Amino acid sequence: MYKMAFVIVTLLLVILASNPQAQAATLTATDSGNSTGSKISGSIISNPEKTQTMGVARGLSLETTSNRYSDSSVRVYDVWFNMVADTDGDGYYHQFEVNFDIDSELYRQDIYVVGELAGASRQILFQTETYTLSGDSGDDTYQARVLLTEGYPSQAYELILNIYSAETDSLLLQYDGDNDSRLRSLFLEDNTQEEAGYDQVTL
Repeated sequence: MYKMAFVIVTLLLVILASNPQAQAATLTATDSGNSTGSKISGSIISNPEKTQTMGVARGLSLETTSNRYSDSSVRVYDVWFNMVADTDGDGYYHQFEVNFDIDSELYRQDIYVVGELAGASRQILFQTETYTLSGDSGDDTYQARVLLTEGYPSQAYELILNIYSAETDSLLLQYDGDNDSRLRSLFLEDNTQEEAGYDQVTL
């Protein structure tokens, strides 16, 4: 009996380790090769600037995304930032929120999003849990709250959003500074760079 229980537990651990959707549910940033650190939390919000009747998502067809992966079923309607904390007032923030409103031509579509920060190097910042797009609704907007804790020197960064199908784990769309210049104009630093010291903040 004990051997059977051990085998079952081992199988479950193997399944979880190999399932990116299960890993996504933790919504934590990982970058073992670059000694960077951050704390992330996320939630679904509503896009205050969008109504159900606005309809048309920002065009990101295969023709307009150059060599980037694209799927006709998903579009990025909008991305915007709330810059939250810059303790020493030097214009470089260690805490911010990124909000992305992604639309689907399908009535319902399950996706997850991997966000990367590109500066001197490029590293994964966050991976969302699986969530559901509801057509062109603004009520499925995702907000990721980010606190940079270490390994991010003061500089301009570019945020890259990679949108994946939760069903197949295939990359549907990559959205970056070539699509929206605001994504390559993020002046960031980790909180160890703040001259006024570390902020005790809660995400």
